[in-house]
Amino acid sequence: MAKMKARDLHGKKKEELLKQLDDLKATSEWTLDYPPFFAWFEYVLSQAAKYFDQEMLNVRNLNYSSPRTLLFQRLSVIFTDALFVYAVHECCKCIDGKKGGKELTEKPKFILSALLLWNFGLLIVDHGSIRWNSFSFVRVLSLGLVILLVSALSLGPFIALNQLPQVFSRLFPFKRGLCHAYWAPNFWALYNAVDKVLSVIGLKLKLLDPNKIPKASMTSGLVQQFEHTVLPSVTPLATLICTLIAILFLPEEARNLPPPKLTDPRLVYIGFLGYCSGLIDNALRRSLHRQLLYVTSFVFIGYYLLKRQDYMYAVRDHDMFAYMKSHPEDFPEKDKKSYREILEEFHPVR
Repeated sequence: MAKMKARDLHGKKKEELLKQLDDLKATSEWTLDYPPFFAWFEYVLSQAAKYFDQEMLNVRNLNYSSPRTLLFQRLSVIFTDALFVYAVHECCKCIDGKKGGKELTEKPKFILSALLLWNFGLLIVDHGSIRWNSFSFVRVLSLGLVILLVSALSLGPFIALNQLPQVFSRLFPFKRGLCHAYWAPNFWALYNAVDKVLSVIGLKLKLLDPNKIPKASMTSGLVQQFEHTVLPSVTPLATLICTLIAILFLPEEARNLPPPKLTDPRLVYIGFLGYCSGLIDNALRRSLHRQLLYVTSFVFIGYYLLKRQDYMYAVRDHDMFAYMKSHPEDFPEKDKKSYREILEEFHPVR
């Protein structure tokens, strides 16, 4: 009898714990905004945040704001920026000994630090990173060990708690839609626009029932189910097929380039296709719509440093950020002033 009571008590406690976990899962409409390893960074910040304002750590306290909370958030940004400056300093050590001119602007260390610290995209968007190496089995193995270690630290606690499905459900929110938000345009924005135009025409001609028009927004960025009105709704598998087809049809002029000229642009082209038409649009787009642009800009910065040519690739890549300057009507009023000031102050040197 005692064992049965103990089992019943254990079962009730387990049910209560599962119920509490279910309640926590539904506390917010927002999904995991960065890879799981970012959760460790947030945990570290929370250890310091509790000394500023304990209420900001309450997971149910959505949209909470206070002067101490704002102070902590700003200090955390300053700290991470300082960490980035230190990382750039360490990175510049790798090119010690490289020959340069007598002028400061001709020294490789100065050029590399300026390109990283004053990168035009980083001045507008919050984060971006890219690493590139020449192919080497030793480096591949060492990189693989690093990836395994990072993955173990990142996903290990979730695997131990049997919560990995919850991570993936938040990490790949396909229900966010093909465009994710108005400020993250891609190929599917054209598809959605055509569907929108056809639905408006259908309503005007009374060919569609207004009550059957989807209410969910295709550009809100929230997790909600959206179905196209006229055109077929696009599935994750369809985006993958479209990406593979686009890669197969690599531009003919790129195919005809000699290997030294082709390698980096071709890889960037394939990666950028994933941004434009692939799964990134309705899964990874939560932050990678910015990072994918840095894949192109940072790779071509390195390409220019190595070959001293094609610098316009990196400059043109940042023109994506300057879209707002010529199309202000597409952006909310609250964003125009800050972006316009940055764009006018830090316009890329051509």
